[in-house]
Amino acid sequence: MGDSTGHKHKHLELTLAAVSELSSSSSVSSSSSTPVIARFSADDGVAALRFHQGSEFIDGLNVDLGTSQLFKLGPLQSLCVSESADTNRE
Repeated sequence: MGDSTGHKHKHLELTLAAVSELSSSSSVSSSSSTPVIARFSADDGVAALRFHQGSEFIDGLNVDLGTSQLFKLGPLQSLCVSESADTNRE
């Protein structure tokens, strides 16, 4: 895959133990037979973290890294803090 400047887009994949969304009761665990994969990508100039299980995209778990914070908790653990795009504001 390339762009008009000839650069190739690289995707980094990480296998996850669990993904939780704090604003709801939804949680995805890789304890099932198909692991959850997080893919870092930069499509159309937007850096994002997308979650997949097998070949299926997990709807609602797409993180814009431009508006998020990533924290390294240890050699195998990280925390991503992101505000939901559908958050109601007054």
